[in-house]
Amino acid sequence: MVSATESLYGTDAVLSVDPYVDNGIEEAEITTVLLSEASTAREGVALLTSIYDNAGAAGGSGVFIADQNETWFVENLTGHTYLALKLSSSVVFMQPNIAAMGKIDLDDTDHVVASANLISVAQKAGTFVGDAAANVIDLDASYNGDIASDRMAAGLNYLYGTDTFTKDNYSETDFAISNVGENGAIVPVYSNIQLTKKFSVEDSIHFFQTEPIGKTGNVETHLFQVSATGDLNTAITEWTAFDDEPGGAAAAAGTGSAADPGSPHDGRHTGSLHAEKRQGISGRKYTRRNGAVCPRAVHGAEAKQPPARTG
Repeated sequence: MVSATESLYGTDAVLSVDPYVDNGIEEAEITTVLLSEASTAREGVALLTSIYDNAGAAGGSGVFIADQNETWFVENLTGHTYLALKLSSSVVFMQPNIAAMGKIDLDDTDHVVASANLISVAQKAGTFVGDAAANVIDLDASYNGDIASDRMAAGLNYLYGTDTFTKDNYSETDFAISNVGENGAIVPVYSNIQLTKKFSVEDSIHFFQTEPIGKTGNVETHLFQVSATGDLNTAITEWTAFDDEPGGAAAAAGTGSAADPGSPHDGRHTGSLHAEKRQGISGRKYTRRNGAVCPRAVHGAEAKQPPARTG
């Protein structure tokens, strides 16, 4: 499973050191390329990061890459930097055009894949936050900058059932993902968002109805439920909500396992919540050349991105 992407934007300072690449991979191409080339989540992560290393990125984004065994989340904010985290089924986070990754210890190689230049680019830009000697970087603080967002505040209020958060009173410690404990040691990847209950499919769909997360510009919202057991071809349930009010109508496609379909975060599923983007892709495809993945021109009509699905 490969999700649609969420656009991210590096600061002017980091982009002056490692700018986006005009001929690099674009957000709308990522799903098509990974689903057609990779057979596992780990292969998808390796493929995407190799593209960032070799061809570069035309823009920043965050994307889920998952199978029945692993769920990875990848963020890039400049042309050739990236950070990928292997998530557990209990990690919940939001990414309203803001990097979700906070303080990350890059030495946790079982759960972290990072570009070799991740720390050095931020250092050259004068924006680095972390401990270079310990190989620790705060990605959000180093690359993203401003985190004030009405959508983040609305999402936190929805998840916690409160109305106390505004874009001016939350901080990274309220939402970011990390693998660094209070004593500085590596710990299992966790989110600073701690749910107070199990969220059902209905709860998850209605998340996207919350203003200003839900708006008239929304076309479709997709929720993927991936069972950890059973045949992969029948282990994914895709819930789709139509129109600009996602809570109004929802339909399920595919089949799931016998595990409770109403609890996508109960440890028996890996799940992702994301607003699917319907947009055209540019006239480029990627092909393997001497072990690397490189862009090649495509002639004719503009191709359209299919929904994120397996197969």
